[in-house]
Formats: sequence, C-alpha cells, structure tokens
Amino acid sequence: AKELLYVDNVQRAFGLNLQTTRAGFVKLYASMAPTGFDSGSIEKLFTGISAATAALQLTPDKAERVIYAFGQMASKGQIMSEELKGQLGDVLPGALAIFAKSAGMSVKEFSQAMEDGQFVGQRFREVFAKVSDELMNRFGTGAQAAGKSLQGLLNTVQGEIGRAHV
Repeated sequence: AKELLYVDNVQRAFGLNLQTTRAGFVKLYASMAPTGFDSGSIEKLFTGISAATAALQLTPDKAERVIYAFGQMASKGQIMSEELKGQLGDVLPGALAIFAKSAGMSVKEFSQAMEDGQFVGQRFREVFAKVSDELMNRFGTGAQAAGKSLQGLLNTVQGEIGRAHV
C-alpha cells in the first residue's frame, strides 16, 4: 500500500500515464530488490526516471524501455555498454553524459572505465545512486512543468478516474 501510494504521487506530480507508471515501478522494483537495493533507493531512482520521462514527454513505450535498461543494469549489478549506450541511449538523450557526470568523469573516461568493467559492486551502487540525483537535477523542473501541461493534466485526470474504478 505504501509503495502504491508513492507511485500514485509520482504519477500525479509529473502528470504521467497511470498504468505505465505503476507497471514501470513494479518492473524496476522486481529487478532491483533481489540484488539488495532498498526501497528508498529504488524509489529515488524511479522518481528520477519519472522526472526524465515527463520532462522529455517520452511515449509509454519509450518510458518502458528506460525502465527496462535500468532494470537490466540493476539485475546484473553492473553498468554495461550494451544497456547504457544501446538500450538507454536510444530513448534517454544524454544518458552516457548523465552516468559520466554521476561518476565524476568525462564521457571518454567513463566509457573506458565501463569497458574495463570498473562499475560493479559498491562502485556500481555509488554511481547508480548519483544517477538518481543527476536525473532530478536535469529534469526535475521540466517534469513539474510537464505535470501542469495539458497532456499532464489529462493524464492526471485519467489516473484519478482509473483509481476510482479500482
């Protein structure tokens, strides 16, 4: 119930599609919880992902692909080029730069370190946590504005109707 309330609050704040938001959170949680991430870390990352989704006005399909890429990295416990450059980079503009800044490196340094397999274990967790912050720094203001846009308000109303029918 606590998690559902959290997801609904994110959906309302950013004016996201209710079903996509709920399904995305469940998938991210299912990928991250078994690898030892606590609910607070998962929620923080999901909030950042949701902010990016709202600010960039990603389609539900693209939002799912963002969640999938993060889930893949989390379940593997490693930041890997395939997920970051391939899957995530295709749908989240600047994904590589976001991760590089979160690691305190240039894009070139980060790419080399990633290829060398440096982002595993504790180092992986540290960068992942900072990615949450960087997503909010880059997209938080835009996400708030998106929640007040016509599409955001329509999504919020549709979400309220959906919750009323449950």
